[in-house]
Amino acid sequence: MSVIPFAQVNYRECNNELKVIVRFEGTPTDSELDQYLNEVNDIYEQNKPFYILYDATNIGMLTPPQILRQVHFMRNRDLDSRRLIKKCAIVISSMFARNALDGIFRLKPPACPVGIFSSEKEAKDYLRS
Repeated sequence: MSVIPFAQVNYRECNNELKVIVRFEGTPTDSELDQYLNEVNDIYEQNKPFYILYDATNIGMLTPPQILRQVHFMRNRDLDSRRLIKKCAIVISSMFARNALDGIFRLKPPACPVGIFSSEKEAKDYLRS
């Protein structure tokens, strides 16, 4: 488990798979975003299949350069995501933000199965299905 002011990353192993929960809080500094990306990179480096739940209900706005760093990270891990991520669930309370993210995923499909939800319960149900 890692606690970065911007992102709390928890994971545990179960049947040779990882169950990962990331809870975002506020807007990251550049240093916090780097720490978070390093933590996620460490999960990939374990080379084990994983399920991941992102709780973005309390996330702030990233700066354009931070968004580009996140996109670059995801693109560099695209093949690994296809191979390792079984399912991804994203919790976003704003209907506008959920619809915007859904539109983005329609234009550029994600590397793994992704569900976008308004509650953590719905997200966990999706990951279990």
